[in-house]
Amino acid sequence: MRFIYILLFATVQLFASVFSDAVTLYKEENFVQAYEKFYILHVKEPENEKVILYLAKSLYNLGELQDAKKLFLILKKAEFKKEAQYYLKQIDRTKRLHKYFVLLSAGTTYDSNIRNNTYEPVTSYNSIILSNDTNAVSDIFIDKLVYFSHTYTMPDYPFTTWEDSVLLFHRNGLKYSDQNMLYTSLASGPAVHKNGYTLSPQILLNDLNYAARHYMYTYGLGVKLSKVFFQRLRTKMDIAFKKDKFVHDEDKTKNDNIALYKLFAMYNLTTQTAVKCTVAYQKIRKEFGNRTDISRDEYIFETGYSRTFIKKYAFAVDAKYEKRHFIDHDVSLGEREDRRKTYGTTVSRSFYKVYNLSLKYNYIKNESTISAFAYKKNTLSLMLSRHF
Repeated sequence: MRFIYILLFATVQLFASVFSDAVTLYKEENFVQAYEKFYILHVKEPENEKVILYLAKSLYNLGELQDAKKLFLILKKAEFKKEAQYYLKQIDRTKRLHKYFVLLSAGTTYDSNIRNNTYEPVTSYNSIILSNDTNAVSDIFIDKLVYFSHTYTMPDYPFTTWEDSVLLFHRNGLKYSDQNMLYTSLASGPAVHKNGYTLSPQILLNDLNYAARHYMYTYGLGVKLSKVFFQRLRTKMDIAFKKDKFVHDEDKTKNDNIALYKLFAMYNLTTQTAVKCTVAYQKIRKEFGNRTDISRDEYIFETGYSRTFIKKYAFAVDAKYEKRHFIDHDVSLGEREDRRKTYGTTVSRSFYKVYNLSLKYNYIKNESTISAFAYKKNTLSLMLSRHF
């Protein structure tokens, strides 16, 4: 009898050890190995609902939605059934041909230098020294944002979807109106999903109302190629060709052609922490005219770190470096090259699963070989968001 007790105790200890290892693999998003261990435990104890829950969640993350649904439906205990209901709703949404996502945001932004006035006292103009306008003006803006996306799964082509996204952003100042804007962006096109890759050619349209008048619009074509590696590493490559068109005659010499090449990567160090990096090059060339502030090459490097804490708090820091080399030189002012550095930090809190409150601070410094274009500013934004 004593031997039987010892054997039972050892069996229980072994089960607990394998279960703990499987949970660790699941949290590390190693879903294949986690599934294998949970399956072995399920065979040994087919009535253990905790094992069934994790086995179903592993299948869900591996894309085996029908098998996962069968297991979620088995769960009867209240503590597991509530979580199972959430995943069953997600599976039902996935099976629909049309999917929708809506994000609404509203808040305020403080900007210490809304017109980017320089901090440099003078500018050299040939042999003449000109005084700069260093009177930086601050304001508080009311910001509103609406983002809508739609995905249609083509019944006859299971690996192809049609995806549309629309962004509306409205800003108005409490003291000054010359920075008010209404920005609209539309992207639409098919997406092909195969072997872990997603290829998305898109039509791109933008429109901007600025300072209470229709200011400019943009149209072009783009393509995105994305890939997820091991559920931890996400990568994306963007290529786009666009044209900026200005509405009013006095602005038409700003018309330009843009070629954008961008690489993005995000790596999840753990389930709570992630690092990201963006490298981009943008070639901008004017269509006509003698302006020297349009044609330029832009080089962009951005990196960031984010961490999620208990109770759904999140913290992020990021840094961005942008170099703008202007092709045309002003005869009097000489060659122009700008280097802009942005340092930011964000603290956010999500609640009720659909709301998010975020506070973001940015410090921006733009250095230029022509001192009139050098500036510094601080921005502070508080935004409340809700998604559907």
